[in-house]
Amino acid sequence: MHYVEDADAHKSHLQRILDDIAGRGIVDVIFGGDIGTFAAVPAFFEAMWDHNFTPEVVLGNHDAYANVRPWWGTGPVEGKLCSSTSEGPWRRIILDSSDNIIGERQLAWLARESESARRAAIFVHHPVLEMNTPIDRSRAALRDRADLKAFLNGLDCEVALFCGHYHMTDELREANIRLSQGARGWPDRLCRRHHRRRRQHRRNVLAHAGKSGAMVPSYGIASSYCIFGSRG
Repeated sequence: MHYVEDADAHKSHLQRILDDIAGRGIVDVIFGGDIGTFAAVPAFFEAMWDHNFTPEVVLGNHDAYANVRPWWGTGPVEGKLCSSTSEGPWRRIILDSSDNIIGERQLAWLARESESARRAAIFVHHPVLEMNTPIDRSRAALRDRADLKAFLNGLDCEVALFCGHYHMTDELREANIRLSQGARGWPDRLCRRHHRRRRQHRRNVLAHAGKSGAMVPSYGIASSYCIFGSRG
């Protein structure tokens, strides 16, 4: 796998992606992880705000909570950048797996946030279901994913997982969980529904998959993204 190491090139790529997003009338942006080094963080948020986006950030394994906190503030779980909002029938939840673990406190918070959810759209950098790739059997996998998967399987609702990290695209399903790796498959169908209903929704959400460019020294640039819109 080849990684471009020219920081200016990554800034140019990010600018092109953000210009395309803005041209589609999208307002809310979910970035799926791997902003990059500490030096990249200010420029990343400034680029988002220059486009008048309202960003949400999923921290990846090449991010650090301490680096992003000055730009984002604190969350409901100490040391974790997580959040929860409602979008129609969906509960949209951001999880922080930047230190390769969800952790007991974040899992307890997730239990409270998902208690009454009819449908849950969960964004987390690391895949939660096992994938048929050697990297999934290495130390790159989420350390406590068995605990997270067991909890999600126990929910009495539909769970849509949006993940990145492995630099590949895939779609998996297990019980009530649909996992979209690298923003393809099921999210694409959400996109098509959303485009048909676009005039009925003033708030558009863009899910940036965080699936490629994660090991570069500055900007983590993903090559694909999809619009996530609430239904109903």
